This record gives sequence, C-alpha cells and structure tokens, in this order.
Amino acid sequence: MNTEDINIFLSICRCGNISKAANELFLSQSSISYKLSILENELGTKLFLRQKGLSKLSLTPAGEQFLPIAHEIYDLYTEALHVGEEKTRIRLMVAGVDSVNSYFLTEFYEKFICENTDIQLTVINEYTNNILNKVKDSIYDIGISNDYYNLNTIHSYALFKEQFVCLKRCKDNEKTDDMDIISLDTLDSKCEIFQGFDAAFIQWHKNTFSQLCPKFTTE
Repeated sequence: MNTEDINIFLSICRCGNISKAANELFLSQSSISYKLSILENELGTKLFLRQKGLSKLSLTPAGEQFLPIAHEIYDLYTEALHVGEEKTRIRLMVAGVDSVNSYFLTEFYEKFICENTDIQLTVINEYTNNILNKVKDSIYDIGISNDYYNLNTIHSYALFKEQFVCLKRCKDNEKTDDMDIISLDTLDSKCEIFQGFDAAFIQWHKNTFSQLCPKFTTE
C-alpha cells in the first residue's frame, strides 16, 4: 500500500466512478482499476460495490470503514512533506451528508480554506448514522447531519431549516393557479418513496399515516 493507491481510492470516492477519477488524476481507466485491485487484494476485501446498470460506485461496509483511515494516512503523508516548515497546520475533518456538502456548503468551504490557511480541511460525504458514530468515536471532528442528537459527548446545533414542498406535474394547458390542492387523504402510502430525514419528520409521518409501508425506502 502506498500513497498513490490511497489517493486513487479517495479520488474514486469523490468522483463516484472510475472514469471521472481517471480524468481527475490524468490516468487511464485501466491504470485506476489495476491500482484499485492491488489495494483491495492487499487489504483482503472489496472496497466498492459494482452493480450492473449503475455508473456510480458505492462503498462496501469495509470501504466505509477504510475511508477515514485512508484520509488519515494521506493527511499524515502530506503533513510529513511539510515537516520542515516553521508552521504546523491544524487538521480538521468534517463529515456531512452529500446533499448538504455538495449543494449548500461548497462556497463556505472554499471561503473557509482561503481565510484559514493554518487549517488543513478534509470534507467527507457520509450517511447520517455513520456521522453520529464516528463523531462520537472522535474519528470526525465535526458532523453535519439531517437530525439532532442529544448525547452527553455531542453538542447539536441547527445550521439552517428548509421547508418541504410537494411537486405535481401540470396537465395539458393547466395553469399553476388552477391546480387542485393536494389532500393527504388522497395519498397512498403504499406508493410512497420514503426517506426519514429527521426525527421531527418521522414523527409527523407516523402521526399522519397510521401504517408505514412505503413502496420504496431510502436512507
């Protein structure tokens, strides 16, 4: 295992597939695949799930476990390269759900690293449950999730709130103002695509729909 293998693994995680990672690193797809196979063989486990029909790779449980370790290895390597510098940079690892990191905090992160040159920032996309556990275990310094957590070792603060809206396709020649108001009584929970965003939403959902039996559930 070397830092090049680690960097390739992290690039695939950022880009979501081997093709984009190859473009990011200016390498061929075959080189990326070969390096990844070497790393997986060395670790003795698969790091990514390769599903037919899906272009985006997802991490296996072993891959999720290896991700913060890979970040730490690469950060330590980068830090070692600057060991002779007078000023040591502070490492800060922030984990957040993908939607928040990608669509809400990109500009903030860019501004933060420009204004805090003494801090080495690492941003990781994670699932809410993983964020809680890894902040609790001090693997991540800060977690940005979809829910509050009231634990003695973790302080939770609301960064922002967003109102949920319901979208409906207009019929032919139908104006938006003429659309019928959607009543909850007309919704069939068996056809629902359900995602439990936070505790408040889940509680509202339980109170509104007597039985939770959606057609599809995502986390």
